[in-house]
Amino acid sequence: MGFTDIRFPSPGALDSENDLQRIIAAVRPSSSEKPAVAALRTRGVDVHLVDLASATFAELVNEFRGVDAVVSAIYPAELQLQKPLAKAAKEA
Repeated sequence: MGFTDIRFPSPGALDSENDLQRIIAAVRPSSSEKPAVAALRTRGVDVHLVDLASATFAELVNEFRGVDAVVSAIYPAELQLQKPLAKAAKEA
């Protein structure tokens, strides 16, 4: 999982006074030092490093435990990784 640009519906989407309890971003380990990931961390997003290509189904399920909603932004060339991701989210 990775991204180059994350946009939220409003400038205050990550402000502490909104109704969001916790936001988790699963990010490829190779993207962990990107400025966009650093920006998420400074805004309170809990960043988890996950390599979809090598993660087991059990590891993916564990990442999604307690998560109410999943939004996937997988690079088009890696769309085949979305199916196990969706199955793990459903299982969790």
